[in-house]
Amino acid sequence: TAEDLLAARLADFADSRHQDRPTGRAIVLELTQGDVAALTGLSRQTVNAELHRLAERGLVTLAFRQIRIDDAARLRRHLAAGQRERFETVRSAAAR
Repeated sequence: TAEDLLAARLADFADSRHQDRPTGRAIVLELTQGDVAALTGLSRQTVNAELHRLAERGLVTLAFRQIRIDDAARLRRHLAAGQRERFETVRSAAAR
C-alpha cells in the first residue's frame, strides 16, 4: 500500500541517518512532500494524506519542509504489523 511504501522509505532514511547519529535522538528529514513523492513514486497528494495518517498515529511529526521521526523502530513495527494484518486477511479469504 502507499502507507507501507512511505513508512518503509521513511524508516530507511531514518536508519541511514541513525548511523551518522547513533545517540537515539529524533531524526529530522528536511524534505518537502514533493521530494518524498519523487523518491517514492507516489503523488504529492497521496504523500500528504499518508504523512498525515502517520502523524495521527504518532509515528512522525510534520513541520514546514520537515518530517521528524522520533522512533524509527516503532515506525518499522507499525509497518510490519500492517503487512501481517494484510497477509492474514488474504490468507483467510483464500481459505474460504
